[in-house]
Amino acid sequence: MPSRCLRRSALPGLLALVAACAGALTLDFEQNVGGFVTLAEKQPMRLVADQAHGGKQSLYSGPPGATGCMSLKLAKPVIGRVECWFYDDLAPAKRQTVSVSDVGDEYLLFVAGTPTVYQARIGMTYTDTRVKRTLGWHRISFLLDGRRTALSIDGEQVMVNERLRRLDSIMLGSPWDASTGWYDDLTIEPRDLSDAELAAIDAADRAERAAARQARIGALTADRSRLSGELKAATYGHLGATTPLAEEYHRRL
Repeated sequence: MPSRCLRRSALPGLLALVAACAGALTLDFEQNVGGFVTLAEKQPMRLVADQAHGGKQSLYSGPPGATGCMSLKLAKPVIGRVECWFYDDLAPAKRQTVSVSDVGDEYLLFVAGTPTVYQARIGMTYTDTRVKRTLGWHRISFLLDGRRTALSIDGEQVMVNERLRRLDSIMLGSPWDASTGWYDDLTIEPRDLSDAELAAIDAADRAERAAARQARIGALTADRSRLSGELKAATYGHLGATTPLAEEYHRRL
């Protein structure tokens, strides 16, 4: 019987257990990067000993790499809680992130990207939070209940993505620049949902997809009358004097 709380060191098959049981998995970055892989065209992050939240090492993004950024793909989508610790050295120019996403590329990001406050991002929209940047370790948490995902910084909820419902992958580091960031003690804690809860979540997803499809059909129907009016293609008319070369070009077309 596996432990309810598992720590990742050098066991390559351990991530599959995250999707199979309600036990928590913690990646402590003491021995290796814990299943994270470098994003395409980015630089790998490194294990370093100059900062650590727990143990002796953390996962570092920054010089000499230009864009230290890695991601962790889960064996199966997860509903539950994700927590990661981020160390801020208060360097004013910084673009570091903890990001969660689903199979449809719906995202919710924590971003250290301004000199004064932390930000949250959904899609391409950045929002300043009320949480001020301070020196030291910060707890970044994502809570997925099957209908939405809430981001909290040091226990304060700062943003909700109503379209992100299941966790498929996690990204750490900076895909943008060579700023500095340290990450440690990443915990993935799936919820043990009942069959009834899973059925209700699936039913709600189907209903929302059906409503979105009907909205698209309605929008296309509303535009149909415009196709015979303002959006109707203009008839090709005489463009003026022609030349033998233009006439030959037209003949060949």
